Amino acid sequence: SSTNGQNWFPDSGASHHMTSDLNNLSLQSEYQGDDGVLIGDGSGLFINHIGSTIFDRIVMSNILHVPTISKNLMSVHKFAKENNVFFEFHPSCCYVKDLTSRKVLLQGRTEEGLYKLTLNKNKQVFFTTRDVGVKDSVDTWHRGFGHPSLKTVLNNFGLPYDDFMQHKVCEAYQKGKSHRLPFNKTSTPVHGFLDIVYSDVWGPAPITSIDGYRYYALFVDAYSRYSWIYLLKNKSDLYEVFQKFKSHVELVTGAKIKFLHSDWGGEYQGLASFLESNDIGHMIACPHTPEQNSAVERRHRHVVETRLTMMADAC
Repeated sequence: SSTNGQNWFPDSGASHHMTSDLNNLSLQSEYQGDDGVLIGDGSGLFINHIGSTIFDRIVMSNILHVPTISKNLMSVHKFAKENNVFFEFHPSCCYVKDLTSRKVLLQGRTEEGLYKLTLNKNKQVFFTTRDVGVKDSVDTWHRGFGHPSLKTVLNNFGLPYDDFMQHKVCEAYQKGKSHRLPFNKTSTPVHGFLDIVYSDVWGPAPITSIDGYRYYALFVDAYSRYSWIYLLKNKSDLYEVFQKFKSHVELVTGAKIKFLHSDWGGEYQGLASFLESNDIGHMIACPHTPEQNSAVERRHRHVVETRLTMMADAC
């Protein structure tokens, strides 16, 4: 007898999904192996094709097309592994549930002593009908969609996810979508005011102020997170500004600046002799590593965003 539409029968003894209807496969290729399907009476059945598809947003890959089989057989183990689900069998019905949320994804019923699931083929599945292999087709769609995450994103487009892709490394993805790993959270112990002062110069501003300023120097106390801003016409003005800042904060707090932390820009290199003569250590961030000067970088963002917001409100 022929298979009954999209009715699938869960089989805990089957190692693969099997169907006699070639239309059940959205992606397909001729089976190249020598293996056959061994059934209960000891006889073997020929495999003509192998392919994949999606039913109800559920992935079924490496389905064997066996023309002489009487029912669509669903391998319980393979289906559960592919979709991160589990089966729950009851006397008159069965459920397929999400392994994490326990949400019911599919519900079946018994028929002639067998559990049956009726699956709806995704309407948005669209593929060319040219005779190509499963691997080539999946890889082509992966590249065409801009190298998205295969299992998550391709499934959302209605594309089957094939087992061989689990071990495939996409070199283009590695080159184009790699990100710097986040820095470990570390902290330098500070015990009082001015133990460490973070500093950076922002600019140039796209528009010069009425008084001719295009930069500002920002100083952040590591202990209190208190901030000071000094306007600059040129970066070279930092030398004079830092002397004023030092005199002011040491007078107000009664403490001495112990360390200045900067990115070692040219304007800070010019402070070397002054820092040495005043017994101030200079802590330097690694090149191209603003994360190591995060206290002042984050304050830069706050200053700029606040200014832009106030300007937008004034318009």
